[in-house]
This record gives sequence, C-alpha cells and structure tokens, in this order.
Amino acid sequence: MIRKTVALLTTLAAFAAFAALTACGDTGNGKTGIPTAPPSGAAKALVLTADPGDAMSVVDAKVDGPKDAAIVTGRIREISAGVFAFTLIDDELAYCGEVNPEDCKTPWDFCCDSPKTITANLMAVVAHDENGKLLKTPALPDLRNLDVVKITGKLTQDEHGNFKLIANGIYRVERPQLPDGLLWPQ
Repeated sequence: MIRKTVALLTTLAAFAAFAALTACGDTGNGKTGIPTAPPSGAAKALVLTADPGDAMSVVDAKVDGPKDAAIVTGRIREISAGVFAFTLIDDELAYCGEVNPEDCKTPWDFCCDSPKTITANLMAVVAHDENGKLLKTPALPDLRNLDVVKITGKLTQDEHGNFKLIANGIYRVERPQLPDGLLWPQ
C-alpha cells in the first residue's frame, strides 16, 4: 500500500511540474510552429485510410476497462517529442478558447480545467516497434494537438490505475479551425 501511495504521489508531482511548465500562454519549450521533420515509415504505417467505426470516448474506455481490441476517440492533447506517444483527452471536454478562439494562445493545454478534471479525462497513447519498444519517430503523421482521432489498439491498465492505449492504427477525424498566430509546440 505504501509503495502504491509513493508511486501515485510521484506521478502526481511529475504531472504538477509538467502542468506548471505548460500553463496557459506558455508552450514550455520556447519553440513555435508545427514539426517539419517527416514521420518514420513505421509511424506512417499506423495511419488508417478509412474510419475504423464506432469508438468509445476516453472516459467510457476507462470505465469499460482493459481489452485486447479497442477503438477510442478523443483529442490529441500533448505529443511527446521523438516517439509515437501522446496523451488523448476526452473530446467532450472543451479545450481552452473553443467558444472564443482568440481567448487562449495555447488551447491544447486545457489550462481552463483543473488538473483533477484533466486527469479524469486523459489517457496515454503509444505505439511500439517490432521489438515491443516505444516507436521512435521525428514526428507524428499529419497529426497535431487538438486533432480529433480514433485509435485502434490494446487498452491496458497498470497497477496504479493508469490507462494506456497501445496503438496499432490511427485515423484523424477532424482538425479544428484555430486563429493564425498560435505558438504550436513541436
């Protein structure tokens, strides 16, 4: 029990530190623009050319629990550099500035919501290479923060209750129209 508590506190502390770095109005890395490096061939191979069908929301997938074959939909919230990994947030949660896009220069960070609300609506998405390691790629294939996607894959849950979707396919459903001049992280 103590081990689980320490692990949970460590995870929460890391999340809080990250949230502080990516607070509204700050991209956390000082870079602008959308990544220009091409994705790896293995990352491109994950792109689905057709809609995979009915999908569960992030929240519903977490309630439903782990399964070998799942289709989950949501918005890309935060892309990890150099690997095929990102967080997926339930698309029922409005992003900052969704109603008035000019209100927020970093709408993908959901800084208008509490960390507790964000965590309840969030899950990790990763893809593995043929050796079962995290797939390395300079960029994701034509994907960026706030895109609505459907991901096919295996839904897992660790001993701390954290959910992860191991992707074997991804389909972009929608890209929101946002004002020019946003400082997109890369």
